[in-house]
Amino acid sequence: MILLVWFPSNQAEVERRMRSAVSADEAWKHVEQLSLWDKKSGGEGESEACRYIMEALKRYGVTVEVHQFDSLLSYPGSAQLRILSPAVERRWINCITHAFSGTTGADGVEGELIYVERLDDYKRLPVSGKIVLTEMIPALNLPAKVRAAQESGAIGQIHISGENYIHEMIVTPVWGTPTPESAGRIPKLPVISVGRDDGGYLKELCKSRSVSVKLKAEAWVGWKRLSLPVATIRGTVEPEKYMLVAGHLDSWYLGATDNATGNAFLLELARVLQNNRALLRRSVKIAWWPGHSTGRYSGSTWYCDTFWTDLDKNCVAHLNVDSPGVKGASVYEARHMAEISKLHLESIKDASGLEAESGPPGKAGDESFWGVGVPSFASRTMLPKKARAAVGGSGGGWWWHTVDDTVDKADKNVLARDLRVELTSIVRLCNSLILPMDFTLVSAQLVKILTDLQAKGAGHLDLSPLPELAGGLKVQAEALEKGVARLRQKCKGMKDGDVYKRYSALLGSVNDHLMRASRDINPVLYTVSGRFDQDPAEATSLLPGLQPIAALANLNPESSEYRFLRTRLVRERNRAADALTHAQRRLHETSQMVSAARI
Repeated sequence: MILLVWFPSNQAEVERRMRSAVSADEAWKHVEQLSLWDKKSGGEGESEACRYIMEALKRYGVTVEVHQFDSLLSYPGSAQLRILSPAVERRWINCITHAFSGTTGADGVEGELIYVERLDDYKRLPVSGKIVLTEMIPALNLPAKVRAAQESGAIGQIHISGENYIHEMIVTPVWGTPTPESAGRIPKLPVISVGRDDGGYLKELCKSRSVSVKLKAEAWVGWKRLSLPVATIRGTVEPEKYMLVAGHLDSWYLGATDNATGNAFLLELARVLQNNRALLRRSVKIAWWPGHSTGRYSGSTWYCDTFWTDLDKNCVAHLNVDSPGVKGASVYEARHMAEISKLHLESIKDASGLEAESGPPGKAGDESFWGVGVPSFASRTMLPKKARAAVGGSGGGWWWHTVDDTVDKADKNVLARDLRVELTSIVRLCNSLILPMDFTLVSAQLVKILTDLQAKGAGHLDLSPLPELAGGLKVQAEALEKGVARLRQKCKGMKDGDVYKRYSALLGSVNDHLMRASRDINPVLYTVSGRFDQDPAEATSLLPGLQPIAALANLNPESSEYRFLRTRLVRERNRAADALTHAQRRLHETSQMVSAARI
């Protein structure tokens, strides 16, 4: 049990009532309708889906506002791939291109084919002037592979799908609408993908002889006006504070499980919360993001930029809803920031009886709020491991990001189960008197990573202040937990209304300090760009700003490259120290406030 948790006395009944209010039939009605439209962002299908969502919310009596903004999008066009030599192998290969691929024009590009297995191989293989063949999986590395090939002078790139079904993808690393600084990262390299068997065939050819191919790729890039619906269900005690629950509206093709099920999930969530809003202390905002699949999360990024101050001050947590309700999905993968990990895991267990696999969130989806510092979590319901394809979403279903993602791949009872699980987390975060943020777990995570980085940088850069600061965070977090436990004991036997009347100012201050501690730590723990920008859409590790410290040992200490990198790492060390110092101070002040409380 999370020591910091302090729920109203009727919390168990509130959760039971909320979960029992979920209607599988009502949610499924939305899935069936939303699976009828090709919801390409900026297209008529997405507009139809947006209108449908608005009408449903109005029927439910939910307050909703539609925001509009301009987004840079890209749609894949035509693609061709032909083996030119050896002559006996000359033939066409089935392929597609991707959003934000570079274009070749009608003549295409011709060149020798070279297989590159790993990112590091670009530094040693003669890639310049050639067409690269590489693996698509893991999909999070795709933009990094495109960038590496382009910077190495390749003239084209071919990705091998993990399945014979070729999955639609987006290859730009730029998160959201570009800025003058990031626009140059949009790929100029033409990129296509082939199926697993064709890719394996090409790999085998490259092993034994020289292979040349001709590649064509076309992609449209331009601006579209997008609509972003946001619903609000107001809480009764702290309506200015809110949970943000959201998922992407647009899809590839019909996108039944990615993400019509998620859109239906959000509509049924809105209905249940609206009908039970008198039971909510804090508010819930529900958003449907456009620009996910062809704008690299432009909707959630625009929302973060536009409502940054409100998110910073009032958003207690963000739940990303993507691809729930997949037929046969029986495994929960819980992805969360450490401070709310216990809450998330306990909610899944209590609502479903299932133990979830636990891990940090990945830099993908619409995780656009890390820089603000908002705690983030998501539950991925997956097919059993033996049934999964080598894909990035839809629970591991082979149909992900293909025309075959149709309504028969979804299940209304699985969707209802997923709804009840997430409702439990939402209601606990909305109703807890003190936000259930466990910074002892954050401290343990930081100490482990920093100790490892200190060893990697030994003799090159001293990180010794940081593990000590991270350990101090645990001391302050434990003192706060003990103080809260004592205060709860003092209030034993008091009615909820009397507790809140007496301690409302104290509870509000404690929660604000806990939120500020997250705002201190999370931008350093999860981002390089910090609080007001977005990192590229590439795979990353925790404390990403300090991770390059391992590279120092492989560089000449007298070189400019070494000195440049060391300078940056010194600044990252200072950024981390500042964040941990502020977070420690906030938790100390909070425990002092709690300890000073009197009946």
